[in-house]
Amino acid sequence: MAPDRSLRVLAVIPGTSTGVQMVFARRQAASLRRLGVDVAEFYLDARSDCNRTPGLLLSLARRIRKWRPDLVHAHYGSGTAALTVLASPVPVVVTFRGSDLHFRNLPRFKRAMVPALSRFAARRAAGVVCVSRELAAMIPRSRAKVTILATGVDAEAFYPTERQQARQQLGWDACEKVVVFNAGLSQAVKRPDLAKAAFAQVERSIEKVRLHVLDGTTPPERVPLVFNAADCLLLCSDTEGSPTVVQEALACNLPVVSVDVGDVREILSGVTPSILVERDPASLARGIVRLLTTPARSDGSRKAQQYSTETIAGRLLDFFRDVLAAPARGNQRAQVAEAPDARWC
Repeated sequence: MAPDRSLRVLAVIPGTSTGVQMVFARRQAASLRRLGVDVAEFYLDARSDCNRTPGLLLSLARRIRKWRPDLVHAHYGSGTAALTVLASPVPVVVTFRGSDLHFRNLPRFKRAMVPALSRFAARRAAGVVCVSRELAAMIPRSRAKVTILATGVDAEAFYPTERQQARQQLGWDACEKVVVFNAGLSQAVKRPDLAKAAFAQVERSIEKVRLHVLDGTTPPERVPLVFNAADCLLLCSDTEGSPTVVQEALACNLPVVSVDVGDVREILSGVTPSILVERDPASLARGIVRLLTTPARSDGSRKAQQYSTETIAGRLLDFFRDVLAAPARGNQRAQVAEAPDARWC
């Protein structure tokens, strides 16, 4: 790497350059740019289309040869990471986010393919980022350096504002109780059936209550308003890595009712009020009712500072430099790199 110019990183991101999907990856790329990193983006808009895979592979390889990055960062495992390690002659860092290693909720035809592609990419990568310790434990033995690093929250977008003002902007009733549930685009793993069953029990105890579902189409700039206007966030996923939605809720002081999944227990540690419950409708409903009957904002914004995109970007940049300066030798599997205060990173 030449010392007289900034680090050049090509971010390979599944999906397109607009919309809700992988918006956190675009925000992370922007945070790295603010730190002086020269970041370009390449979007894999059809990585699951077998007919287009050869063309995408060639396009990515040409982009790497032409732009000549120092490092390529694949923002997902599975097909995204596999195509990246095949196309790149320079070191690759892969970030695993959850469903690229958790595969039991995938359609049957993907259950073997997704983990196989992710394992292949992990073995070929120079560095691996996992958003939680649980995911790091699933990485196969390889020469790659491994670190644990959450995706991060955009502190310029997610911060506490006055609840009634947010409701006025959204046109919400000032008196109703609102529970937010993030169904996302991968709805099966988020368990909307469980959320609806729990909410049906909540309605028996609380008057004027509504379940507001984020279905993956909500404009990103609207989500902070929703979190500041709502009364609590509900999370009942079967699997997660490090759910960004929980970190974003903390940043807006929105209380959370969640099952113990991914690294949520660590994220919510010390945050009041927020509740961890069992994964069944009755337990979820009791948690929601408890928060709604004694309404209060949480103190999560204090904790959320540890997850700011700027903080995470700085740690990620340090990891990039470590990967480039000291190529992995031998088995790095048991030597997971930890940043300062890594129990929360």
